[in-house]
Amino acid sequence: MKNLFNESTIVSRSERYAVGVKVFQGRFLPERRIGRGGMGKAVWLAVAAAACVVLGGEKGQAKPEAELERKEVLSPEEAVRRYRKAAEQGDAKAQYNLGVRYAKGEGVDKDFREAVRWFRKAAEQGDADAQISLGVCYAKGEGVDKDPKEAGHWFRKAAEQGDALAQYNLGMYYAHGEDTDKDPKEAVRWFRKAAEQGYAKAQFSLGVRYADGEGVDKDPKEAVRWFRKAAEQGIVDAQYNLGLIYSNGEGVGKDLREAARWYRKAAEQGDADAQSWLDQYNSKGG
Repeated sequence: MKNLFNESTIVSRSERYAVGVKVFQGRFLPERRIGRGGMGKAVWLAVAAAACVVLGGEKGQAKPEAELERKEVLSPEEAVRRYRKAAEQGDAKAQYNLGVRYAKGEGVDKDFREAVRWFRKAAEQGDADAQISLGVCYAKGEGVDKDPKEAGHWFRKAAEQGDALAQYNLGMYYAHGEDTDKDPKEAVRWFRKAAEQGYAKAQFSLGVRYADGEGVDKDPKEAVRWFRKAAEQGIVDAQYNLGLIYSNGEGVGKDLREAARWYRKAAEQGDADAQSWLDQYNSKGG
């Protein structure tokens, strides 16, 4: 059996606080998962250039988008007008929010170059969400030439402020960057920082490292611990991995009932491999 896993890509923030806006989720990139065939060279990708609107509250800042939309019904064009006015006066949150509007094409024509311009202004003032967004733009090549090193530069700035998403993205940068930038131990360091803050995808990635012995000594028990944390937050591949680990007794005692419990959770999220295992288990009277 090959020791293979799936792992998530670099992700951007979603507009968590925008009223009536569907939350954008980073998609999974198949990479390594127990019991699955290989997929060739791992790919390091970004999935979007837009980022979330962060709640402000400090005196002198522009009102956050959710607050604006709750207290008064604004057209997208009016919201952009207000953000622009504050942004031109140097308000970092307004600059960031204006960048989001350009990235999404809400109230203005979609324009990633303009989005990058405003993200950069906010990022240079130390706004972590803008730094993440700018990093994602460089990672994907949206509005700027693709530049992994520059992406890593901006992810690091946000990560050093303690942002878990930036820490996760920086871990992905070191895990899957160009050969000169690859650093498994540094990847583990940043995954751990994010994982310890409860970031589920980082917990899964840290479990992958312990399962493979990549950047850290191989430790099946520690892999189980981190997979469990991610699985309890609903990461389907972590649930699948726990199912397989319990069915094979790797790092834990073999326990088919516990395996079935985790496979069932994964199957309920649409995982076909987990459902296939359950079908066989049930056919044998499990």
